[in-house]
Amino acid sequence: MRSTLLKRIPLERLMDLKIDYAFKQLFGNEKNKNITVVFLNAILQKTGRDRIKDISFLRHGIRC
Repeated sequence: MRSTLLKRIPLERLMDLKIDYAFKQLFGNEKNKNITVVFLNAILQKTGRDRIKDISFLRHGIRC
């Protein structure tokens, strides 16, 4: 049986997070909610009982 190893590609090679669209796709998407929570806790230095546990995403739009 032949095994296939997945090659790890650095995130910066996949997308440039300094571009607003790429950042929003990674961190502003419901399917990546866990990544966003971990990211927010890391940059805000939240730990223990003070850490962020859940977030909600709001849709922005123009109402007429």
